[in-house]
Amino acid sequence: MTVAPLHLHQIDEQTVEQVRVRGTRCHPGDRKAWAMQQGDAAIDLIAAIFAVDGRDIRKPTRCGLTVGRVRHVAMYVCHVTLQLTLTEVGMVFGRDRTTATHACHRIEDLRDDPHFDALMDAVERTVAYTLRRDRGENFA
Repeated sequence: MTVAPLHLHQIDEQTVEQVRVRGTRCHPGDRKAWAMQQGDAAIDLIAAIFAVDGRDIRKPTRCGLTVGRVRHVAMYVCHVTLQLTLTEVGMVFGRDRTTATHACHRIEDLRDDPHFDALMDAVERTVAYTLRRDRGENFA
């Protein structure tokens, strides 16, 4: 399996704050709207973390290897960190639930590599800190 090399890029506090504001506009009681909002905010944040265009992640077509891998990471983080269902993840990305399942399995398999696992830990912490803080959850 070919693995696209992913590298973290530093993001500024202004980007984090913009994403946080977009991610907290509606109440979690409207689950569909909340899932879309959280997913869109996560896509923007993860695009900034990996220095790719968020529009490329959202495209309905296949993209290059790096964008595809970042899309898989974003789907995985939406499911695992933001606790969106696989159906909701598919909805956010304009894809089927089975596509989201495939992406999550691919990332889980890649986490056997300690370097990739450390990268994913950093991404998950960043997304959790940025988008789940409004629920009173603390992340170290």
